Amino acid sequence: MPKPNEKSEEPEASQPACQQRSVLGRLLDTLSSFFTPSVDQGAVQVTTSPPVPPPAKFNIGDDFRSWELLAQRYIQNVPKHRQPDALLSLLSGEALSIAVENNIVTEPVTDHTFARLKSVLTPRTLAVESARAFHERRQLEGENITTYLRQLKRLAISGFPQDTVAEREIRLLDRLVEGVTNREIRKCFLLNPPRSLSTAVDVATRCEDVRGVLSSDSPNQPYYHTALARGGPNNRRRAPSRGYRSRVVGHPRWPIPLRREDCPYCQRFGNAARTCGHNDRRPPPRAMPVDSIWDALGRTLENAGNSLAERITSEVERKTQAMSDQLNTSIDDAIRRAWTRFKSWTAKQIFRNWMMFVSRGRIII
Repeated sequence: MPKPNEKSEEPEASQPACQQRSVLGRLLDTLSSFFTPSVDQGAVQVTTSPPVPPPAKFNIGDDFRSWELLAQRYIQNVPKHRQPDALLSLLSGEALSIAVENNIVTEPVTDHTFARLKSVLTPRTLAVESARAFHERRQLEGENITTYLRQLKRLAISGFPQDTVAEREIRLLDRLVEGVTNREIRKCFLLNPPRSLSTAVDVATRCEDVRGVLSSDSPNQPYYHTALARGGPNNRRRAPSRGYRSRVVGHPRWPIPLRREDCPYCQRFGNAARTCGHNDRRPPPRAMPVDSIWDALGRTLENAGNSLAERITSEVERKTQAMSDQLNTSIDDAIRRAWTRFKSWTAKQIFRNWMMFVSRGRIII
């Protein structure tokens, strides 16, 4: 017959065994999450599934540096005998064709494999050209500070490959301060020169955020506009729909002005905005089409030319008539003087007949 103290020791001895089985079960569950069983020709094979998701497929023109970083992390979690196929699956289009033609992807995949891919899939740029582009690169219009700094980093890596991380950060800081074109950011940099690249990026980002908030506010919007927009129709006195007529006899009726949505005075007073200069009843001047302008100009020039031609013609006719009259008068005077010089009657008759023949029957004498 067992003793009482021996019965109390049996549960204590079985408790550690239960704990060990539970710990072992949790360990097996954890390991099974990293293994995927597959059946191939009746045999059960266990293949590991990589915890890192595959990156997007690379094609000519994409950012090779970002793709290389993600692809290396993905390939490290793939078995070595499957690494070439996994790397080829990350290429697409022309990039895949170039890699297959040059027989670059071989087993196993190493850093040399990615270096060869970079040499054939990215355009070759000399370090001198990248350095020159780095010093000439300025912030473009509409380009934020993050995009500008990313472009500077790419040029610095390809133009100055011998720089260390600290030297490259100093170079980027100098170029960032000199190449930024935003006036507010340049003012902040001149008043408080940044001592590190992270500080400069933080200051520039805050300036851009403040500028975006200020640019979203309308300069002509009054402070009461929002309150009136939220209020109901009974919150303000309704203006009369007809014009106001004064009690004074003979005072004309006020005209109802034309309301404009962009006028703060009209927005506040509505139909009561009697003296606002914006709500004029006169319609805006109508713009004349370009064809009508040219037609009107052509008609004006034509009328001016016709008038000038008529004036010139009348003036020429008047001058010609005056010269003709003066010439006829001079001829008549000369004939009369010649007639008086003949003494005999016979000579005068001969001269008269000759003059009648010349003048075609016109009797001058």
